[in-house]
Amino acid sequence: MRGPAFMGPSFSATVLVLALAFYWFVFEPAYRGVRGLTHWLENRHESDSKALDRFSSIFDLHSDAAVALDAHGRYMMANAAAERLVGYSADELVGRTVLLTPPKYAMTVHESIAKALAGEPCQHEMELLCKDGSLCPASVQLIPMREGDHVIGVFCFMKDLTETNRTQRRERMQRDRFRAVSILAAAGGEVDAIIQGTLKFAIQTLRADAANVALLHDDTMTIVHGVGEAYQRGIVIPVGRSFSRHVIGSREVLVVRDAAEEPWASDEARKWQPWRSFLATTLFIEGVPAGILSFASREPRGEFDSGDQDFMLVVAALIASALEREQREQQLNEMAFVDPLTTLPNRAYLNEQLELAIAGSRRDGHPFAIQYVDLDGFKEINDRLGHVGGDHVLSVIGARLKMAARESDVVARVGGDEFVVLQTRIEGDDAITRLASRLVNAATEPIIVSEEVVRLGASIGVARFPVDAQSAEDLIRCADEAMYRAKRGGRNRLEIYA
Repeated sequence: MRGPAFMGPSFSATVLVLALAFYWFVFEPAYRGVRGLTHWLENRHESDSKALDRFSSIFDLHSDAAVALDAHGRYMMANAAAERLVGYSADELVGRTVLLTPPKYAMTVHESIAKALAGEPCQHEMELLCKDGSLCPASVQLIPMREGDHVIGVFCFMKDLTETNRTQRRERMQRDRFRAVSILAAAGGEVDAIIQGTLKFAIQTLRADAANVALLHDDTMTIVHGVGEAYQRGIVIPVGRSFSRHVIGSREVLVVRDAAEEPWASDEARKWQPWRSFLATTLFIEGVPAGILSFASREPRGEFDSGDQDFMLVVAALIASALEREQREQQLNEMAFVDPLTTLPNRAYLNEQLELAIAGSRRDGHPFAIQYVDLDGFKEINDRLGHVGGDHVLSVIGARLKMAARESDVVARVGGDEFVVLQTRIEGDDAITRLASRLVNAATEPIIVSEEVVRLGASIGVARFPVDAQSAEDLIRCADEAMYRAKRGGRNRLEIYA
């Protein structure tokens, strides 16, 4: 049976052509599209997975503590740094709320989370409530967690501020220390009071038991200032018996945290030092090592840090400055009261000592006298030898007169060739004549000047307190009058005012 005409050979060819066209132009592109979409989805999943892995790695290994919160403020995850900081494990945190928030920060945290959920990053400082109940200062940064155009949670990064705050406190304390000790040093007044006030503040600041300032003299040092235990002004310590010998001449600070431990336990100074901890540094005056500042404690002290050492260097500089000022004042005082040629006391110093002697005599009833010495024949020698030769003669006579007097007496040069001896606590006129005789002998002993033998004499006038005068001025006037009577009476002799 034959089929329909349209199903002949030509129909078969047509169907074949149409089938091929459908495959190439419809099925094959569609297949390629589905296959491409599948491949793209597979690649996208792999890319997202890698991105998630990268994020997890960054989140987990971040040096700062980090947690993730959902839109309700519940903890979703926490990294290892967060576990170390707050003491909770991630499992203990996940699903909980406000576990790390102390009540006083509740409002701040609520507002910050609300801002972050609204898409606004924010940052604040607070304290975290740790698992053990302690509070940890932290800087907290909140960043919106986005999925597409929506914020679905908050990333929270927490930086531990404990060390930062500790450093800031140390710096603030150091500034306060420097300010306080500078105010003490600049307060003015007596040098002793300035040094003592500075040492008192420093010993409290360093929590030491003793503070000493010692001046160096060859192989010894003498304590001149101090506060605290065992302080005794004037004590002389051999340098070899002190830990301070290790720092003399250095601008560093010697730190002995525990003298019972090596290398200090074997140190020679350990035999003589009662202290367990010790700080010392050199005091420089005009660039020269002049003394030692030291702080000591009975107990070992391991907490001395660089801030304490810097503070000690500042204290040392201020004390050295005060000592330098003290030395300058002493030099000025000496210049004001010392005759520059003979280095004997001058008239100003003599007047001061006369006032003190008068007050003492009125108090205890012991009389005293002054002997006014004028060199006989000095003008002719000065004219012949010149000022250089004359000055040499005056220097030699001054030294001899001082040797002839007692240590308690005062020998002063009051004019060109005039000297006054304040003879303290006399028992009678015999003591006066004995001293006068020694003075005359000292003045008349020959002096060699430029290979020339020079001989002088001395006329001496004496006035006694309270017999001859009642004031320093009248005493000198009376002694001067008696001295001129001695000159008129033949020179090189003694005359007592009467």
